[in-house]
Amino acid sequence: MNVLRLTTGDTVALFDGRGREAIAKIVTVDDGVGFEIISGVESVCSGPMITLIQALPKGRRMDLIVEKATELGVSCIRPVTTNRTVVSLDARKREKRSERWQRIALSAARQCGVNWVPDVLPVSSFREALDHCASFDVLLVGSLRADVRSLRQVMGEIGDLWSQPSAKVGLIIGPEGDLDREELRAAVDVGGIEVSFGSLVLRVETAALYGISVLVYEMEQG
Repeated sequence: MNVLRLTTGDTVALFDGRGREAIAKIVTVDDGVGFEIISGVESVCSGPMITLIQALPKGRRMDLIVEKATELGVSCIRPVTTNRTVVSLDARKREKRSERWQRIALSAARQCGVNWVPDVLPVSSFREALDHCASFDVLLVGSLRADVRSLRQVMGEIGDLWSQPSAKVGLIIGPEGDLDREELRAAVDVGGIEVSFGSLVLRVETAALYGISVLVYEMEQG
């Protein structure tokens, strides 16, 4: 097995998980690694910051969602339980899962060169999550109802948002079977806009990554 071993004089790229990067030289490897900053680059957020509010799916699919959402550049992931959530976690398991997902996010950022590590918040109820939605400039709610507008239509209506520095966008993805009627109404009551992802019924993880991908694409185009 080949192992990359760095020593004094080698240069590395450092990042703080909040958009700042630097090129540094290793100056010591005794009792920890010491660096000398050679050059620094601060990445400035030029578009919306995306928060994914994700209903807990079954199995290990949340691991995949956290990993890929990090690669796509979300700023925050808020796992939630809903009326149709199958997964049941006690307080200890919730803490363990949150720690695991934060490690997955950090690993994904390292692997793909993303300089922003999203905060993976502790698991909360859907209602608790809605209490934190007032700060969003737009809140999109994935919905399986047939009479809602498509994501493409809604994106066209809020096109000016993508040119605003540090605008805040929330994306809600429900559980298997979707949010129930009461939850959808509660999301709309706090300003949420129901959107359809098309005629196909997507799996939870597919819906999350599809929605994020569309938002990131619009950010880059805007």
